[in-house]
This record gives sequence, C-alpha cells and structure tokens, in this order.
Amino acid sequence: MKTAVLHLRTYDDVATLQDRLLWARSPRVLLVWPEVGRPRLQGVLDFVLLRRYAARLGARLALVTRDPRVAAWARQAGVPVFATEAEALRQPWRSPRRRVRRPRRRVKPGRDARPVAAARPLSPAARWAALAAGVLAVLVLAGFLLPGARVTLEVPPRTQQATLVLRARPGGGPGFAALTPATVTVADDFARETSALRAWPAAAARGEVVLRPLRAEALTLPAGVRIASVAAPEVVFETTRPVRLSGSPDEEVVVPVQALTPGAQGNRPAHDLRLVLPPWDLQVTATNPEPTTGGADLRVRWPAADDYAFLRRKAEATLQARAATRLAARFGLWAPASLALVETEAARFDPPEPAATPVLRLTLRQRYRAWGVTPDEVAAFLNAALDARLEPDWRAVPGSLTWRWLKAEGEPVPQGEGWAWTVEARRLVYPTPRRERVAALARGRPVAAAPRVWQAAWPQVAAARVQVWPGFWPWMPWWTERVQVVVVPQRAAGR
Repeated sequence: MKTAVLHLRTYDDVATLQDRLLWARSPRVLLVWPEVGRPRLQGVLDFVLLRRYAARLGARLALVTRDPRVAAWARQAGVPVFATEAEALRQPWRSPRRRVRRPRRRVKPGRDARPVAAARPLSPAARWAALAAGVLAVLVLAGFLLPGARVTLEVPPRTQQATLVLRARPGGGPGFAALTPATVTVADDFARETSALRAWPAAAARGEVVLRPLRAEALTLPAGVRIASVAAPEVVFETTRPVRLSGSPDEEVVVPVQALTPGAQGNRPAHDLRLVLPPWDLQVTATNPEPTTGGADLRVRWPAADDYAFLRRKAEATLQARAATRLAARFGLWAPASLALVETEAARFDPPEPAATPVLRLTLRQRYRAWGVTPDEVAAFLNAALDARLEPDWRAVPGSLTWRWLKAEGEPVPQGEGWAWTVEARRLVYPTPRRERVAALARGRPVAAAPRVWQAAWPQVAAARVQVWPGFWPWMPWWTERVQVVVVPQRAAGR
C-alpha cells in the first residue's frame, strides 16, 4: 500500500499539516517528528484533529518519534507510533486501544436477596418522552446512513508579495530568526611558473698541466693531485692519471686535469693553474700552457621570494571565494562580512626552499566559518510575516514560498549580536470558502447542477468535483453535516 512520508518542520502546525495531508493523496500518511527542533503541535487535541482530518480524506495516520512525551500524545489520540521510519513501513498500523476494567458487583454470602418491587405502568408523559427519544435515535442513525458527498473545489491561486526586513540573532527570540554558525573546509593544489633565472653548472672544464720536479730524486704521483688556480675565483683541478718523474732538473711531464666543480668558471686562462696543493706542493711545480676548456653552465628557472608570496596570496583568495560560495549555498541568508578564517590545516610548498624547478606548487587546506540563517528558519519567519498580512479565509500553497535578498548597499546590517536583511518574499495563496456555506448552497440540488451554483457564488472557483455515496444518488444531501468540502489550489498547466 502506498505510504506518503511527511517530515515535520519547525513551523508546522495543525493548519499547515492539514494542507500537506490534502496534497499527500495517499491512503497512508507517515509523520516523521524531527530530531532537532519542535513543530507547533501543543498536545493530544492537535493529534486528534489531524487523525480525524486524515480519516475524512480516507487516509490513515501514523507517527515516527523518539520523544516519549510526543509519543504519549499520539497514542492517546489513537495514532500508531513507531521508533523508526523503516519500522513504520514494515509493520502493520494498529491503533492503540485502552482496556477499561469494570469492577464486578459481588454479593456477600449469606445475605438474602431483596424482593423486587412490581413494575409500575409508565405515565403518559414518560411514554411520550420515550417515544421522542426513540424517534431521535432513529433520526441520528439515519443521519449516518443517509447519502453523503465529498466536494472538491479548485481555485486559481494568486501571488502574495511583500518586502520584509528579516532580523536574526543567536538563539532567535520574538521577532528574530535564529542565527547559526557554519564551518566549511576547502583545499586545492595551486601552481605558478617560476620567474627567476640562474646559471646551473652543467659540465666540468678539462685541460693539461706541465709538472716539473723540485728534487733530484725519482717520484711517482698518483691520480688526484690537486692544483688550484691563482686568479679568483679559485677553481681546483685534479690530475686524472698517475705519473712518474725521474728527478732530472729539466724534466717536464704533461698530465691531463679536470675541474672538481662543474661550470663555466672552470675555463681558466693559460698559466693560471700554478698552485699545487699539499701534500705535493714541496715535490713538484705545475702550470697550464694552454687555457682549460669545456666548462659550461645552463640557464635554469628558479623560484624567487615573490613567487612564494604571490602563490600563497592567490591560493588563499581562491579558497576564500570557494568557501563563501559553499557557505552561501548552505544558508538561506548569510552575512558575507562574518566570513573568517578559522585555521590553516595544511600549507606545503614544492620545493619548500628555492631550488631549480620550472613550476612552484602549493597544497593548501583551510577551514572558514560564517554566520547565517538556515532555509527552514527563513521560511518560518517569512511565512509568519506573510500570514499576518493575509486576508481572512485565505491560505498559502504549501512549498510555494520563495525569497530574494535585495542586497541593498551596506547589507546585511549588523545589529547588536545579529544581522538584518531586506528580503523580497512571495508565495501563492488561494481562497477557502467555508464548508457550511458551500454545503448550504447546494442542499437538495441535483449533483450535476451543484458546480454551477458554487461558481455563481464564487467566480474564482475554476472547477468543482462532487462524489456522492451511494453512487447512484442523484441529489446533494439535505443534511449539511454529511457534506465534506475540500478546497485545493488549481495547478498550472504542465505540472
């Protein structure tokens, strides 16, 4: 069996719930009590009214709640109560019944029964009273068995519009909506091309040196004898192979050398490599007859200090705008001026220190907070303000409320601990003719003629449908209590 599930909201009362029951159009309607907040139902009487209204619509009513007080109200009103929505959809709905125990009359043993006096004949007045009571009982019984009717009137809704000032503060209060905070965490990866260029050593310089012995004795030099340049900047070279000197005074030996530090600074002029480093400085002398060549530098990109600062500012601005968008979508109305950074949860540069790289990257995660009014609170405040301006016997179409923040200059305006917004609110409303009047106008008339009578009395009635029981009965009931009247807003074409 189809079951319509209605989640109760904080501003729901008996009137709004009756409208929602009417629009549910289901043989079973399940009301779900909210975990946070409290609808405007005051006690057992409200649940009795809702159960009876659902019965007139041909629907059964049940409630899902964990609040023991609300559950007690519903059970006293004859409404089944369940702990969860799944349990309500799975189990049958049985109305709670109370067993009334009546004390039995006990006769004490040993006591003789009292003699019963002979019945006296009724007086004429008593007989007429008994006859009247019987006739009345027959009329009452006939009232329940006589024909009945269900009348559905469709009326076109109209737009109710007003410009209102919504004030909110923490905790709400009379004339205020509840102002609540919300936080959101945003994160992303950002990148920026590095702007600085630096020389990066790529190849080491090579050349040859001439070694001469300082002593007249044979000497073997291993590979790796270090020779430094005389001119600044100092560059150290080393021999790449071992060499043997015989010790003769005019002996010269040519040995290949390579710079220990790569880069163009290793390209030294002739006769610049003359400083032999210990421990061979007292054994041989050295010089390079030709310049050393082959040292080269590459131009590589390098992150400057401004690159780090610029990328951080850009990332923070992007995350702040993204947080503002997500918080605005979470609230019905919010205060952009209240947006504040709560915490930077992560900020990591790659590379963390300046190094050769074409792209500087940043991973940033931040948490922001802002204050605003939830959509339910905005709807409750605006509906209450519009209800105060509504004409008698008019109702609002459920779910038709929309609003637009006008965003005047300087808004929202801070007021003490809260804020104030100028809002344009609009919704659809429709008239609801009184049931007694509708039933009285068509009393005893043919069913086919009844819609014309109502449309003549209320030109705004677009359509009227009548369902009588029994189905073959051709006239409207004389007893108006047997007529149910339901007024619904006319749906727009295409819906």
